[in-house]
Amino acid sequence: DAAGLSTGEMVAGGALAMGAAAGIAVAVIGNGDATTSPAAAEFAGNYALSEIGVRSAYARGATGTGVLVGVVDSGIDANHSEFAGRIAAGGQNFITSRTASNIQDSSLDGYGTHVSGIIAANRNDVSVHGVAYGAQILPLRIFETDSMGNDYTASGSDVAAAWAYGSAQGVDVFNGSYGYSG
Repeated sequence: DAAGLSTGEMVAGGALAMGAAAGIAVAVIGNGDATTSPAAAEFAGNYALSEIGVRSAYARGATGTGVLVGVVDSGIDANHSEFAGRIAAGGQNFITSRTASNIQDSSLDGYGTHVSGIIAANRNDVSVHGVAYGAQILPLRIFETDSMGNDYTASGSDVAAAWAYGSAQGVDVFNGSYGYSG
């Protein structure tokens, strides 16, 4: 087991659970150890970290290091400083007729970038850090907005292809948080 974790302890907004070495997803919610405060200002900047009880996981050495998280969403702002060293090679756009290598988040709300930040924003003494600040993100893009404001969404089979591709790339944990607007 990694850092003394038998199956895992890390949850972000109820959407992400990180397993230990085996990549098992388990949600553990609680206050954790209130005496441990890594990078206090960054930790306090993301109020959810305390709410989900990650202090006990951090105290045991769990940071997400060695974990690959597939974020199936609108891509990622690959130029954002919070993701320096956090974006794994091989991210892909799965929308038919769109450029496969374009993982840059162009959505109006930057949702894929936001979700990726909750998961793995760097612990770098700037602003906030993610739950698993040592993890790598594999962007698997299924939503896109072009420069004219046109929205594109992957088909069901394209979404399935994104998950299959991520599995083949060694993704340990997937995040897919979508809604329905119809």
